[in-house]
Amino acid sequence: MPSSQLPAPDLNATPRSPPSISQVDTIVFDKTGTLTDPVPTVTLCTPVAGHRLAEAEHLRLLAASEAESEHPFGKVIHAYAAEQLGAESGIPMCTDYEALQGFGLECRVAGRMVWVGNVPLMRRIGATVSDEVHAALKAHGDKAETAVLLAVADDDTDGPGPVRVEALVAIASKVRIEAAGVVRRLLQTNYKVVMLTGDNAATAAAVARQVGITDIFAEVLPGDKSAKVGDAAWHRILLFSPRRAAP
Repeated sequence: MPSSQLPAPDLNATPRSPPSISQVDTIVFDKTGTLTDPVPTVTLCTPVAGHRLAEAEHLRLLAASEAESEHPFGKVIHAYAAEQLGAESGIPMCTDYEALQGFGLECRVAGRMVWVGNVPLMRRIGATVSDEVHAALKAHGDKAETAVLLAVADDDTDGPGPVRVEALVAIASKVRIEAAGVVRRLLQTNYKVVMLTGDNAATAAAVARQVGITDIFAEVLPGDKSAKVGDAAWHRILLFSPRRAAP
């Protein structure tokens, strides 16, 4: 098949009736690490309006909180923050770490509760995301970049205080050079081609435009991806997904 030019994806057919290759009529690509480069890069780390901590402290919190991450975005954020801080700067320990699949993470660093993740996570923890930050998130999404937010709550004698958004981190995953050609040949061979991603709708649409895909499922939680494919009104499906830890 033309899609074999993409390296070693996992092929997971819908659990109802795994098709043979000759029966397949729909190809579903998980975006990150399949259509895009598996090694992303941080393009920006910037404070947001109303932040209280210095930029160096943002970097320390990011380096500490993402140190245990197994997701490509978390790994690259940790590496970026550690590099910006330099070898002489100590990175504090992270405790009470929890990966929140499809949202981000939470942990405790140096007397603060810390969260790194998407807007749904900010809503979940009661952090206010300003119109200015929403506009910045959309602008990065339109450039096919994923932006996550750093939120912090300082501990006081009564426990964690109010949660506030402190910084925005933008991450770029370049579209693989062969992806558009693979999609084009699949479409020419009359396959239905679909993109599935946990990323936001703006970023998903920007990547889809670059590779020529018009059918998109965005903002799908990792645990819901198989169900989303299984519930779709397609009959003979292969899901192409990278081997990686879920966010």
